[in-house]
Amino acid sequence: MVLEKVGFENIIRKKSAVLMLFTPVIIITVLSFMSPFNYALFKFNLFGEPSPSRFSFVLYYFVVLYASVGFLACLYNFMRYSRTLQAKEILFLGIFTLFIGVSQYYSAYSNNNLYTCVYLLSLVMYYIALHEDKVFIDPLTGLNNRNRFRRYLSYIMSSQSLRVNMYLTYIDIDNFKSINDNHGHLTGDLALRTVAEAMREISVNSKNFLARIGGDEFVIVSSHPTQTDLKAMIVRMKKCLNEKAKSNFSDFTVDFSVGTTQLNIPYSSISDVIKSADRNMYRQKQMKKQGLISDSGAVRK
Repeated sequence: MVLEKVGFENIIRKKSAVLMLFTPVIIITVLSFMSPFNYALFKFNLFGEPSPSRFSFVLYYFVVLYASVGFLACLYNFMRYSRTLQAKEILFLGIFTLFIGVSQYYSAYSNNNLYTCVYLLSLVMYYIALHEDKVFIDPLTGLNNRNRFRRYLSYIMSSQSLRVNMYLTYIDIDNFKSINDNHGHLTGDLALRTVAEAMREISVNSKNFLARIGGDEFVIVSSHPTQTDLKAMIVRMKKCLNEKAKSNFSDFTVDFSVGTTQLNIPYSSISDVIKSADRNMYRQKQMKKQGLISDSGAVRK
């Protein structure tokens, strides 16, 4: 859960990673079932209480291993996203992961009930996290939704230093209504997920904030040294989307229009930058319909 929350979901979906993560659980389970017969992991004293046995150190080792992996993953992404809103959430999750590991190790070593209390607290925190996902995550695409987007943008706009070299890219799928009308809403949903996958793929090694804020409307908040780098990101996304659309759809293509705006505009508000990006996107969409620019965004001569 920790690895998924801090952005390592692509890694833990691999079979090799899943096997590595669950191998300690399998080993401890086997040792537990063996213990009543040969006291492998624990044995019972005269009072019927479990006490450490010859392989108890394996349990302590795996507790430290799990806690360390979770904490280091949080620490890595905290340093990576140090100037973003996610940093606070990642730091809290890392500290809580470390707290769970320490309490479990202490409880196993000294045979007390501290871990039981911490475990119940962790279940409550996990339950809250699940409900937070319902509030802030779009269920169809798995991207952030409008609520989290406005919260994130408000955080960026609140600091002059954070806004430097930051851009808002507004994305609208071209002819999405005709996709729904001619091919059905299930195909339309697949088109939305395809766009979301392309957005994720170009943002794997970056700090881009991705969100779906409407029916066929998406946004990317990203940092670029120059507008040339911003345009290069859009070109990569169009290329990625084209490749994914070809494999998912045989009788139509999926394209989008974009509008961009810089966040570091003096005296601008959240509404101002959203309207600016929306106007630029609508302008490009109209120019496409008039044949003034190509689907790639290049001006026709």
